[in-house]
Amino acid sequence: MTITISVSAIALSSYMILQTRRKPPKLGFEAPKVFTTLQCSSCDFTDVREFQTGDYVLKEAQPCPKCDGQSFISSIYREAKEKEE
Repeated sequence: MTITISVSAIALSSYMILQTRRKPPKLGFEAPKVFTTLQCSSCDFTDVREFQTGDYVLKEAQPCPKCDGQSFISSIYREAKEKEE
């Protein structure tokens, strides 16, 4: 009886060790692309760029390349993906 329990415990331990050493399957998850919209407060110039760490809505950004007025972040959004059927 004790031999059967010992063999079962060794087999179960070996199985668990092999399972933890396997590489996890890839789930196909891709991080969404996030964009920031910059808008000039003087003219109607808008620019879209990739999100940068520290961006937040109404944050002052670099001067407008068109009129040298002050630009700000007007929106932050992620790229919308259409569902594949």
